[in-house]
Amino acid sequence: SFSWKAVSGATGYDVYISTSTTASSFKKVASLGKDKTSYSTSTFKGAQISKSRTYYLYVVAKKKVGSKTYKSAPSTIYHF
Repeated sequence: SFSWKAVSGATGYDVYISTSTTASSFKKVASLGKDKTSYSTSTFKGAQISKSRTYYLYVVAKKKVGSKTYKSAPSTIYHF
């Protein structure tokens, strides 16, 4: 399970995970509402998360204004 501090004004969060720190390898695994500041999973790309492998995660805060959605810069990349 991974958690983060709420971002003031955010209307939601996108969570990205990868097995590499290469930017193009990250896959969006969840879009969460503004009240959800944690994420937990036991699978990635259809396979069980392996304790012997390192995974990388980052979060992007989103804010919807009218019909437009603005996104923050990615958070720090965390590993687990």
